Amino acid sequence: MINPLYNLIWVILIIISSGFLFSSKYFDFLDKKNNYNRESNIDGIRFLLASFVAMHHFIFSYNYFSGKGWSISKHNIFNDYLGVFSVCVFFLISGYLFVSCCNNNDIKWKSFYIKRFTRIFPMITFQSLVCIAILLILTKQTINQIIDIDNIYSIFYWLNGGISALRPDIFGIHQSWVTMGGVIWTLQWEWMLYFSLPFICVLMGKTNKYNILLASLFLFFYVFQNYNYSSKSFISLYNFYNQFSSTIFNVSF
Repeated sequence: MINPLYNLIWVILIIISSGFLFSSKYFDFLDKKNNYNRESNIDGIRFLLASFVAMHHFIFSYNYFSGKGWSISKHNIFNDYLGVFSVCVFFLISGYLFVSCCNNNDIKWKSFYIKRFTRIFPMITFQSLVCIAILLILTKQTINQIIDIDNIYSIFYWLNGGISALRPDIFGIHQSWVTMGGVIWTLQWEWMLYFSLPFICVLMGKTNKYNILLASLFLFFYVFQNYNYSSKSFISLYNFYNQFSSTIFNVSF
């Protein structure tokens, strides 16, 4: 078991040394490109929160490679709440940053989702491919077993960009998701926030057809997903067809 005091001292030293390192002239290029629409005044707290989450997962990893499984030492405030608290604050920051965009009367949803996609999808896909490669190295399955349809089907879940947190076991390796550090679940909630924004706009009275369409898709694929998959898919596609046909009709005539 890691001594909590040593753990705390190590975390503080890592944070301070990282702060000095990234404030040096070698990383000046990170500050040269200014985005005036960005809330740069909260970068400091985000740095601290990210550091706390990384240290929290270090404890999980330490226990895992010590033969204690993917677990964390209990009865210790530092271990129990360091990552949980940080993730909760991250969610609050995301809500503050993105829900406020609903105040904009002319939201460009296409541009918004393209930016979210290009920011998240390439990196998480690269991470997933690296993890899949590691699992391929570790597997004891034969070539015929590796190219089995169940494996191939499961791999698609690993390449969904975090829209779903489901990471099924692949190549016969139990708890394959451990290779990703168990961090993917937060992305699912981030995507849910992004997809819920049109619904929030509708609640605020901004009921243009695009907001209604996207809000409907959000409701059927997230809120009602535990009821009837076929029905929600049919209703969503029907709604999309109506909105699309209406748009084409208005443009044509």
